[in-house]
Amino acid sequence: MLEIPIPTPANYEFIVEPHRRALKTLELEWDFFIRDVGELNLFSVSSRIKQYDRAVKKASYLGIPVSELDDLAGLRIVVGTLVEIPIVTRFLTRQEISKDLKIVKKHQIARDSGYRATHVVIEKCSSYHSSVFPGRVEVQIQTIFQHAFNFLSRNWSYKQPWKTSPEWSIKFTELCKRSLKDALELKRTMT
Repeated sequence: MLEIPIPTPANYEFIVEPHRRALKTLELEWDFFIRDVGELNLFSVSSRIKQYDRAVKKASYLGIPVSELDDLAGLRIVVGTLVEIPIVTRFLTRQEISKDLKIVKKHQIARDSGYRATHVVIEKCSSYHSSVFPGRVEVQIQTIFQHAFNFLSRNWSYKQPWKTSPEWSIKFTELCKRSLKDALELKRTMT
């Protein structure tokens, strides 16, 4: 088995820098987009650079070099309803059409733990005014409802330091599935 090298913290900063710049550029472009669009049921926008220890742990778990992680830089956009998600993805696809970025991956995530989101991994091309290296950003698009359940899922059943009973986990999963079913039914009645 091939051993994957672990970067030093200083080297990690070098690895993550193009992604940090891509994230900052994308945040600025998103801000301009929102100002131009006007009315969008936007709840929150947050960004982050993955911490060194978490990047090393995830890369080790996946068996890939840290530099190949898609989520070294992340942008989370939380909107009011499922209706706004295509507006956010259109912002990204229009940038791809204008050659400002490339969409590397796009997928819906629906885990048994209750996590729901649309993930779009974009890559900003190298340019003379931002970075000679391309940078990737994972954009997570969620409704406020999904965001609330993702928070509970992450803190109660996924990344908590304690163990829950199997019965509790089953009930939580059932609640998540039932809530998703109710949300989809509500969406059908609205369209």
